[in-house]
Amino acid sequence: MTNDGGMMSAGTSRKDQMPIVVETVTKSSTIKTFAAAQPIHDTDASKVTSSGAGLQSAELNKDATFSVDTSRAGNRDWSCEG
Repeated sequence: MTNDGGMMSAGTSRKDQMPIVVETVTKSSTIKTFAAAQPIHDTDASKVTSSGAGLQSAELNKDATFSVDTSRAGNRDWSCEG
């Protein structure tokens, strides 16, 4: 059968031609990694001072009393653990 509905005779071949448009695209990926922002502190641990009798001598299983001064060390949440 032909495009216009007519019949083709045996042994006859016809190649239909159609325009085809192929569009190409470029794929790309971008990976961005972000680290958690660390707070910026203007601190200096070397400016922390301590004093008190509990630092001079201590006894096993007894409280030791002393003071820790962080006022010159900068704006930060300082802790003393032990």
